[in-house]
Amino acid sequence: MKQNTRQNKAIILCLAAFLIALLAGCSNTPGLTRKDVDRRHYHSLYTNWLMFQDDVDSILMIDRPTRLSPMYSR
Repeated sequence: MKQNTRQNKAIILCLAAFLIALLAGCSNTPGLTRKDVDRRHYHSLYTNWLMFQDDVDSILMIDRPTRLSPMYSR
C-alpha cells in the first residue's frame, strides 16, 4: 500500500514538473510579443521540416537531376 502511494506521488510530481517545463518554454523572451514568439516557433518548425525533407530526398537520391530532365525535383 505504501509503495503504491509513493508511486502515485512520484507520477504526480513528474507530471507537475513536465507541465511547468512545458508552460515555461517561452518565458525567456523579454521584449517579444506572443505573435513574435509564435512566428519564431513556426519558422523554426518549418525550417526543421524542410531540412528533414532535404535529408529524405538525398537518401532516396531525388535531389539529383535524372537523365530525362536537367531540372532538380524541387
